Amino acid sequence: MNILEKLAKELQERKNFTLEQKKRYLYLRVCQLFSYDTRWHFCKYDLIGKKAAVLKDEILNNKIDLENVSKFNIICKNYSEDIFSVILNELLNCEARIECGDGERHYWIEFEENNQTIKADATLGDLTRAKFGFATYGYKPIKKDKFYKERLKNIDKEIDYIKSDYENAFWIGLMGHSYHQTLQNTGLINPFSFLPEEEQDIISKNIITQEREMQKSSLKQLLKSFPNELQEILHRQDESEENIIIKLEKIKRALSNYNYLALLDKNKYSLKEFEDIKIIVRDFFIKLSLTIPEISLFQDNEKDEWDFINIYPIYLKNYSLYYAIEKKENSYEFNEITERIAKTYVKDLKGINKEFINRNS
Repeated sequence: MNILEKLAKELQERKNFTLEQKKRYLYLRVCQLFSYDTRWHFCKYDLIGKKAAVLKDEILNNKIDLENVSKFNIICKNYSEDIFSVILNELLNCEARIECGDGERHYWIEFEENNQTIKADATLGDLTRAKFGFATYGYKPIKKDKFYKERLKNIDKEIDYIKSDYENAFWIGLMGHSYHQTLQNTGLINPFSFLPEEEQDIISKNIITQEREMQKSSLKQLLKSFPNELQEILHRQDESEENIIIKLEKIKRALSNYNYLALLDKNKYSLKEFEDIKIIVRDFFIKLSLTIPEISLFQDNEKDEWDFINIYPIYLKNYSLYYAIEKKENSYEFNEITERIAKTYVKDLKGINKEFINRNS
């Protein structure tokens, strides 16, 4: 794919954008086109032996030709040296500096805008967030500016990245059982895209109201949709542990519902990249105040296509639960797995933080 040509055409269709808007637009588009190379996390001798040095060098020094891109998995060095700095220079004639920190291990881009130095650091999660309508964390001024967050949100509205807000309400809706049923029954697969703005606002408000009511008075109905085994566990837990399980099930439902929508809406990015669903799960943990260890496992196949699995052990007072990110057919899912399967994965696969499979670690 000729990325330069593709983005040049897109900018031509947006020639009325200001320079500031074009820079932000290109940042988001780069994030949407590329994904993080998960293999980089495992380039360690104690994990894959002598192959680690060879693979690390291969990934680190992989040169991206933007006029002929065939592989879209990158790390910070590729993004900074070969992609975003080149795009800014070639398409906007803007100077961009490649910066490096953390012992020369992490790279990002800086450029000047409105008497500010803007840092564009996409590879700490924004490669994922921009695909799913979330706020980004890596695009901001070097010096703290309490007004910039709102300014960036307004820019994102102006360039049509978001309508009125980031996709929080949409994802809250995906956590609700009745909301998904409504989508199926009415055929409104993506109401936020196809309905008039007034109706979109009404749906957004209803989703948030539904979530509040679910928390207050509809908890029993929510529990009925859980597997019988989970319902039995919940009856034996105190309120704080019950809330942990409910939150995990909400995340599971949101991702499951999103996979369903992505099958029917070609404008949605599917969860085919492991790194994408991993970042979403991490962000949900933060938003829902969940502190859960992450066991990262992999199988290093001969080809570039490695197998990745993350396990999240939840140790309650009298019971242990295990959730996992696994690939099912063409996309990744977040589901509960049995203790036996979790421990088999840890035993058979290579990985990081394996000690967390033991309850007292």
